[in-house]
Amino acid sequence: MTTASLVSLVVIGVITAALFVVAARRPGRMPSAAFRDALEQGKSMVPRMLVGILAASFLAEILPKETIGAWAGVESGWRGILLASLIGALAPTGPMVLFPVMIALMEAGVGLPQTVAFLTSWGMLAVHRVLVWELPMMGINFVIVRLAASVALVPLSGFLAGWIADWLHA
Repeated sequence: MTTASLVSLVVIGVITAALFVVAARRPGRMPSAAFRDALEQGKSMVPRMLVGILAASFLAEILPKETIGAWAGVESGWRGILLASLIGALAPTGPMVLFPVMIALMEAGVGLPQTVAFLTSWGMLAVHRVLVWELPMMGINFVIVRLAASVALVPLSGFLAGWIADWLHA
């Protein structure tokens, strides 16, 4: 386990323990109900996480590293950032599949700026979420304004990530 993973686990554990204490002190609240809910969610999420991680591991082995590096490696520059931004917006998946796949892509040579652009695009511009949730619930005017305000931020995040990474390693 990496230091970052350990820190993340400890922080989440402390927050969970604090929430347990608060829930246990509230009248009429049963922490056992939270444990049951967590178990039910875990039954559906854990198998998907395992399959996602396994699929990403296979993907890392079969991806053509030279092609990936040429299209979205660090040297691909702004073209790689724009490509990653477009693909991120079109990735119709949740985090349990996306993050293991991103790790596999990074292992295959995708650069840090391109990875940041991909993840930012997936989080801000995901077409599937816009079509399924935003458009029907918020309306076309909201979607247009939000996307217009957000679209430039995606490649900018990739460029800034590259600049920050260079500055930190300089």
